[in-house]
Amino acid sequence: MDTSVLDYKRRLSYGNISVKEQKRIETTFELLFLEFGTFKPDDNEEISDNIQTLTQIVSEGNNELKTISNYTSWKHAVEKEEIERKQQLQDEQAKRKISAYNRTKGRMLDFFESALTEKQLDLLVNCCNDTQIFTRDIETYEMEDIISCSHNEPLPITLNKHLAVLFDKLRERHLFCKTWMSVAERHNCFVSKQGKPITSKDLSSALSTASLIKRDVEEKINECIDSIMDSA
Repeated sequence: MDTSVLDYKRRLSYGNISVKEQKRIETTFELLFLEFGTFKPDDNEEISDNIQTLTQIVSEGNNELKTISNYTSWKHAVEKEEIERKQQLQDEQAKRKISAYNRTKGRMLDFFESALTEKQLDLLVNCCNDTQIFTRDIETYEMEDIISCSHNEPLPITLNKHLAVLFDKLRERHLFCKTWMSVAERHNCFVSKQGKPITSKDLSSALSTASLIKRDVEEKINECIDSIMDSA
C-alpha cells in the first residue's frame, strides 16, 4: 500500500490528475490506512516468528509421521515373520505326515523316509562302527547321505545279515520305510566287500538267517536300538 501511495504522489506531481479525482483517491487511501494500518518493521519480525513456528510444527509432524511409519514397518515385518513361521510349521507337519505314511505304505520311494533325529543318527553310526557293519568306520554325514540316497559312492558291507537285522529293526520302530530294501537296491546304497551291488533279494535272504547272528553282535544291535528309541 505504501508503494501505491508513492506512485500516486509521483503521478500527482505530473499535474494530470483532476482535483475531483485527487480527493477520491486520497479518501480511498485514508479508508485503507484506517482499515489495515501501515506496514511496520515489527510486522516483518512477526511474520518471521510465524514462519519459524510453522516450520517447527511441520518438522514435528514429519518426525511423528516417521515414527508412525517406522512402527508400521516393524509391525508389518513381525506379522510377516509370524505368518511365515506358522506356514513353515504347517509345511513341516504335513511333511512328517507324508513321511510317516510312506514309511508304512510307500512304494518306489526316493529315500528311506528316515525319522531319525541328529542324535539318533549319531547313535546309529556308532553302532555300525562298533559292530563293524561296514568294512570301515563311517562318518555321520555318510550315513545321512545313504539314507537320503544322495550319496556319491555306496557303502561296502562286511556281512549282509548284520546290516539287514539292524536296518529292519529300525523299520519295525517306524524309523525307516517299510520298503527300505528295495530303496537300497534301486539307489545302489550298498555293495559287498568285492564291490558287487547288494540287491533287495540279498538283504531279504540275509534277514532270514538272522537267527545265526553272533550273540554279542545281536546284543550290541539291540542296545543300539534301545538307545535310539530312548533318545527320541
